[in-house]
Amino acid sequence: AFDQNGNIFASYIDFTGFDVSPFAGGVYVSKSNDGGLTWNIPVEVISIDSDPGKMPIDRPWISIDRSSGSGQGNIFITTMNAKNAISGFNPYFIRSIDGGNSFEQWRYLDTTGWLAGFFIPQPMPTSTVSSDGIFYAVYPSLVFAQNPLAQFIVASTENAGNSFNYQSVFSATTNVTDSLAKKGYLLRADPSLPGHIAFFYLDVPFGDIDVFMRESFDGGNSWSVAIRVNDDPIANNRMQDLLWADFDTDGDLVVSWRDRRNAPDSTYETASAIWGTFRSHDGPAFSQNFRISDFLVPYDKIG
Repeated sequence: AFDQNGNIFASYIDFTGFDVSPFAGGVYVSKSNDGGLTWNIPVEVISIDSDPGKMPIDRPWISIDRSSGSGQGNIFITTMNAKNAISGFNPYFIRSIDGGNSFEQWRYLDTTGWLAGFFIPQPMPTSTVSSDGIFYAVYPSLVFAQNPLAQFIVASTENAGNSFNYQSVFSATTNVTDSLAKKGYLLRADPSLPGHIAFFYLDVPFGDIDVFMRESFDGGNSWSVAIRVNDDPIANNRMQDLLWADFDTDGDLVVSWRDRRNAPDSTYETASAIWGTFRSHDGPAFSQNFRISDFLVPYDKIG
């Protein structure tokens, strides 16, 4: 991620692996102020032992406040439990208020009434910071006392994490069960319109995996209905995954994903290409999908 001055910050995991005894590791951040040619000594964000037994070092995502407000330059890292962690499970939030020179004590991103719960072993949060300096993160939850269905929850803070507000994005009536699909979801903020955030995810309401978006124009208090992003025939028995998306500075939006509409069969292990779509900041709908890859790539098993 870039700060307001063009410095680059990279967050990453350094871990021995479970085959080393005793194993060790953590999440680190390193800074480059010359466009990535050289990097400073890494700073530890959170250790595998910071929350004993919970191993809170997986999926470190970084976001930086580039607003003109008092939080400008604050760095936020979110993580989740690694595999083999003891329950219950939580998303984690850690901040730096000194430009990445140090990181403060971690805290759980979820809270009473908005817990991730015991049934989702890796409740990954995806985060963003809006142009007016508000931090947002979405994470999954399954706690029957909170909601009889699984749901995505959005946490937001206007004071750099001193306190959070919570809302439900939506409850999930379907579930992507394919173990091979890259099921990551993504939250993005529109730099041109404070309060406009968009959540991208995979779902299977038509029997195969499609890419969807829901958006909020009031800072996550209310959300649109699901918008299907890929435009191949509905229920054509072809799966999509590996989504990515971003806004440009004036609010134009591009979404991309790994597409199998022209594949010979319905499985993960088949040919694919990267496709995308575009929506103008003042446009009502996404464009016709277009292929980004030069050609269809045959599946090649690794290892």
